[in-house]
Amino acid sequence: MNEIYSYAQPKNDKQWLYACGYKWVDPTQETYRNAVTMKMSNSGQVQFLDVWATAKVDQRDTCRAVTYDEGRREVVFLLEVTSNLLRPNYNSVFRSSASNSDALIVTMAPGGQFLRGININYNTASISLMVGGDSMFVQDQYYYFGSYSWGFKTRLNNLTYDIVTPTYDSHLMRIDPDSNVQCFYKDEISGSNLQNLAVRFNQQAIADKKNDRYLFKKMSNLYLAYSSKYSGSFDLSDTLKYPKMCMDYSYNMTDGVSYYRGQNEFSYVIGEKSKGATGVNMMDDGGTWMFQNGTSAVGLLGRWNKDRQGTLYIQTDSQEAEGIARTILRGCSRFDKIAELYLYVKVLKNTYPDFRTEIETSWTLSVGQDFKYKLPELKDEEGNDTPELFINRMPDQEYPPFMAYENDTQTLIFTPHSIWY
Repeated sequence: MNEIYSYAQPKNDKQWLYACGYKWVDPTQETYRNAVTMKMSNSGQVQFLDVWATAKVDQRDTCRAVTYDEGRREVVFLLEVTSNLLRPNYNSVFRSSASNSDALIVTMAPGGQFLRGININYNTASISLMVGGDSMFVQDQYYYFGSYSWGFKTRLNNLTYDIVTPTYDSHLMRIDPDSNVQCFYKDEISGSNLQNLAVRFNQQAIADKKNDRYLFKKMSNLYLAYSSKYSGSFDLSDTLKYPKMCMDYSYNMTDGVSYYRGQNEFSYVIGEKSKGATGVNMMDDGGTWMFQNGTSAVGLLGRWNKDRQGTLYIQTDSQEAEGIARTILRGCSRFDKIAELYLYVKVLKNTYPDFRTEIETSWTLSVGQDFKYKLPELKDEEGNDTPELFINRMPDQEYPPFMAYENDTQTLIFTPHSIWY
């Protein structure tokens, strides 16, 4: 093995761990690769090591990730494969995607028996599905892993890219291996066929370097802890990608709606201001308005009403809502079709109007002499409001009987004509 990408150890197993990566077909050339999976002890003794698709010599197969499924008690390997031996639909797509890569999920019993393989691909699209290193984990019954590609093709949607300026997208995939949901193009490989696709080397064969001195090569500084300057959370610049792979209908309604915090309610009528009415009509369950992280947008950002054309009412006084909110309107039809509409809402800072200069609040007046004080000009920092000036008395205090206010000139007029004032 020339490089290890990932390793995993079951929670309650302190003896064994599983690792995977690749080996060069010819280490002197470092061009073509075989994917490698293995089981080894904590002391470094390899119990067995499997090299995949050795009958081919021009592939670039790599095992990118491994995890342990505690619920099913299975080891799960994730391979990125180009070999036709690991791509069951190769004969039907080779004219368009012979050199592309697929993702292959391989499950194995801890003892070493391969159970099943699930090949995930983009069918006839000339697009590679590439897998992130050490990016897989299991939660409940789902497999999660990271991938990336230039465009995609599923049974529900197809996204092509501009050859001159291709769009490179990252994906977080969630797969239920036992589900019959038809979204991704998937092909099964039986456990018995997997056994025939891998050459297994036991501990004795690995220790004998005459067999293949490149079979297992110790990696120095394989797991090196370091402090990253990028540690910590930060806002992603733009992660609403559409159309989504497994949505029956997905549509971006607008480049964004701007709203000043604290203003009157703003109504965004979907059927009038976008072409998203089709998605609204699909939402027989009424639909849910949420932020991208899945929390409800109702309350903090406004409200949603599924009327004839669908209306999002945007209104908030919360400072927490300031900034760009990436929102999703999601709903299902009675035919189990799912629709999503996307709306960016930019909540702008909105401060109250104020005087341009500091206002005077006390004066010394002389009986019989009139005095005028013109109030400073009002300003609105954001420029979205027209300031209006109101004069009101202090609590539990009356207006001075000798004071008047001239609204046209915004001037206070004092006429203290009596000593009794």
